[in-house]
Amino acid sequence: MEQQKEILNLKEDVSSLKEAVENLTILLNRKLINELYKEVENIKNGDYLTEKEFAEKHKIKTLQNL
Repeated sequence: MEQQKEILNLKEDVSSLKEAVENLTILLNRKLINELYKEVENIKNGDYLTEKEFAEKHKIKTLQNL
């Protein structure tokens, strides 16, 4: 019986953790989208970044620097 309670608690913990990770992912994606909009404005003004500069500035990983 005690083991079943522990299993249920673990399932609830995993579910809560999953929800937290999903929320963090959404927030990080929103942040990246906002940064992309800023870069679009910079590009319109003639200020270009290389892919490497963009990755370093926004602290993201691109396929080339994985």
